[in-house]
Amino acid sequence: MFSKRAKPPQEFGDIRAFLGEGTSFSGTLQFEGTVRLDGQFEGDVAGSDLLIIGETAAVRADIQVGSLVVGGRVEGNIVARKRVEILPTAQVSGT
Repeated sequence: MFSKRAKPPQEFGDIRAFLGEGTSFSGTLQFEGTVRLDGQFEGDVAGSDLLIIGETAAVRADIQVGSLVVGGRVEGNIVARKRVEILPTAQVSGT
């Protein structure tokens, strides 16, 4: 049987870059691998793999990625080559 104490599997792989809660950044983010944003970001995002926008994140950007998971707030245009997952906590405004 399953134990309540068992940790869930890490479904997103290894995170290569992280912008934590309480931090902010403006500019261009280009990446490969998995990146997670939990702070504030404004600018452009381009990557071939997975971008995770956490529940505490506020992102104003044009985003072009392989896959996107949104749990926070996003304003801007989104292009994802594989998939976009919008969680119940997400607020998305744009195309």
